[in-house]
Amino acid sequence: MYCLFKRFEFLKYSLYDYQKEGVLHLAFNERALLADDMGLGKTIQVLSFLQKLKMEGKLDSLSLVVVPTSLLSNWHSEIEKFTPNLTAISLYGNRRKEIYEKINEQSFDLIITTYQIVQRDIDKLKDLKFKFIILDEAHKIKNPKAKMTLSVKSLNSEHRVALTGTPVENNLSELWSIFDFVMPGFFGTLSFFKAEYQNPIEKENSIKKMEKLQKRVSPFVLR
Repeated sequence: MYCLFKRFEFLKYSLYDYQKEGVLHLAFNERALLADDMGLGKTIQVLSFLQKLKMEGKLDSLSLVVVPTSLLSNWHSEIEKFTPNLTAISLYGNRRKEIYEKINEQSFDLIITTYQIVQRDIDKLKDLKFKFIILDEAHKIKNPKAKMTLSVKSLNSEHRVALTGTPVENNLSELWSIFDFVMPGFFGTLSFFKAEYQNPIEKENSIKKMEKLQKRVSPFVLR
């Protein structure tokens, strides 16, 4: 593992070993789910990963970060503190029209917006192609039939990452919905997932089905 961690010598700050594992997890699975408990630095893991890509010339198009409104300023603060060479702008409030006009200029790496704005501006956003779409507090899309969820899932990107501090295994419908964003079709339809996994596990306490489910998701989920 030491030889892998030498890849972090480009950073001007230190990561804990478990945070390094998170960055490597994103590098190996660019459609991934980070499900660490709250306060363990999921934001800095993602930013470190994106900075590494930029330094390697691989962050070659715009990425979108979708967050709860309360976390907009936190993301900008973390960028300023840890990865100031990443350029980011908020898509929020009355400046949205101006920002949409600048998008084609590719003058920044990240657009940071909210779940509500995605739902409100979906007609504009769905026509764009992003390098990454990153969902913070991804349990916001736990209801697969909600308009907000459907809007987020209709966005276009090469890679997708979901971050959540909510133990997804405690709510299997939430697990399906988040995976339907990260890897559409991975679990089939919701009705199939309920018949194959959710009902046997939640109603019949099937250990066999739970083990099968854990085996399927384990390569893509890091806690």
